[in-house]
Amino acid sequence: MAFTLRPVWGEKLVGRENDVVEIVNSITKNKTGVALYGVRRVGKTSLFYEVENRLKKEPHVKVLYLSLWGLLPSTLENFLLELLIKVLSTHLPEVSIKFREIMKLDLPSIKKNFEHVKISETLKDKVVYLLDVWKNKEIDTYKIAQDIFKLPQKLAEENNCVTVILLDEFPTVLKYEGGKSIVEFLRTLNEKQDRVVYSIAGSERSTMEQVALDANSPFYKQFISKEVMPLDKESISKFIKDNLAWLKIKDDAIDVIYRYSSGLPYHINLIGITIENSRFELKEGSVLDGKTVEKFILRFLKREGSLYYTEEFESLGEQEKHILGTMALYGASNPKDMERITHKAASYISAYLYRLKKKKIVMQDLHGAYRIRDPMFEQWLKYELKGLE
Repeated sequence: MAFTLRPVWGEKLVGRENDVVEIVNSITKNKTGVALYGVRRVGKTSLFYEVENRLKKEPHVKVLYLSLWGLLPSTLENFLLELLIKVLSTHLPEVSIKFREIMKLDLPSIKKNFEHVKISETLKDKVVYLLDVWKNKEIDTYKIAQDIFKLPQKLAEENNCVTVILLDEFPTVLKYEGGKSIVEFLRTLNEKQDRVVYSIAGSERSTMEQVALDANSPFYKQFISKEVMPLDKESISKFIKDNLAWLKIKDDAIDVIYRYSSGLPYHINLIGITIENSRFELKEGSVLDGKTVEKFILRFLKREGSLYYTEEFESLGEQEKHILGTMALYGASNPKDMERITHKAASYISAYLYRLKKKKIVMQDLHGAYRIRDPMFEQWLKYELKGLE
């Protein structure tokens, strides 16, 4: 194993065995997909990667993963095109030429590439049509979407299998022009398809509520809802000690890593990389204690924290930034304290705290006190906003 900031699967995925087994069983035994939600960097994508990895070993299952995050251009048409290519690549691996290359050909040449493919002529004609239609300057996106979403069922019927589709950051569809109509159509279609199992994931609970978690959402009760939780201290300890076996790691070092990372795999790996990059200060067999780990973390945040947190901070509204700054710099934890510092009404502040809570940026404890959910983000804010004191 090694530290990485990218999604992982297989042996590199730690502390998620129960989650993976639960999801795989839901899909294979109950033919029911899951709706994963959780804070950013908690490891939803890695979970989907491992689910995909295991389902590929299942007989009579064709599985594909598609993330809507970062699709460029960010349009409904591009999403549909990516999904079409994924579906065809998964079901028709015998087609030797890449589907994007096939799409550039004229219609007779496209047809020729499917002469020896073992599907019905009717389905073959539909596939050829869907690959050729994008050449038109004006296309009926809603009609094409219907055909593309029906395709996994038809291919599964002819191949005697089940198609599993894992859609990461699925609520992004709602941001596309015409996206809401597509979600509503897919919901209706999903009730009728017996050979397709969708699973979706999203970082913001508010947008996941719009598609699956709220009683008025299109996919309500069509998925098993599952919140992906941070890793526990035991899993973190094993992961850190396995990857830093050249050090003698004290329990208080694990405590500091757990506190600063909040159990988020991304932050655990980031801290691990920071320690690895400090090899010049540590000899093999050195003792790594909590004080040393905290020194490395704070130094990293001062030097490089902006690379990781500026975009997230700048995406917020001005009042949200102001409230977060007040919390980070002054340790304010309730609207009354913030009112005294900012001279804004407590009711006004409460409304913005609610927004930040919905965005999973702040959290509220049992006593009603607010705190910034990510300690590393909070510490970076302190460094970044010192000039505002």
